[in-house]
Amino acid sequence: MTSSKFDYRLAPYYHPSCQTHESYRLTCAEYRELQAASDDRCGICRHRSPWMNIDHDHNLGDHAVRGYLCARCNAGHMRRIDWGERPIDETTMRYLINPWYLRRHGKSLSYHPKVHVSVSQLSNADQRELHRLSAVYVNAHWILRASPVFEHPGIAACLAGGDTRPVMRLLWSYAYWGLPNLDIADTSVNVPGGMSLAEHIAGRASS
Repeated sequence: MTSSKFDYRLAPYYHPSCQTHESYRLTCAEYRELQAASDDRCGICRHRSPWMNIDHDHNLGDHAVRGYLCARCNAGHMRRIDWGERPIDETTMRYLINPWYLRRHGKSLSYHPKVHVSVSQLSNADQRELHRLSAVYVNAHWILRASPVFEHPGIAACLAGGDTRPVMRLLWSYAYWGLPNLDIADTSVNVPGGMSLAEHIAGRASS
């Protein structure tokens, strides 16, 4: 890592301990390759940090390592992106389209993760499907287990790649915000009330 002082409390996040990178099925050589590919900088904000994180696609599994992120971007920004709480900005879109596990083989995503659509623009069939999912939605894995089927080509392409972000963003608009005309790719819109989707669901489950 970039820090000259090694803090053993953070051992899993430094290479002297292989625990973390092996949990993502990375060899020591592959981990060094990941570090070199990122220039030891966060893949989103491009800052250097003594505490960096291996970011992966949770829907695809630990092997789908997307990149190297600082703690703030990993636990904050990308968590909200993956939960559909936050729209995908241009920097994050480039990061998602070219994840490290594909980029190292000269490949990129086969679909575009940023979908411009609102609930009101969906077909009647897609709106009914969204209503069905709103009754069972807890997280991305629940959505995939529900085997969603959408007519909208952008959403269908994302789901085929295991990407539930557009559906979760639509669920935000449909079930929680009451904003049927909101373009889910509009980066100027923030979460109403400042409540995260995880907090909303936790509150709903305890009520």
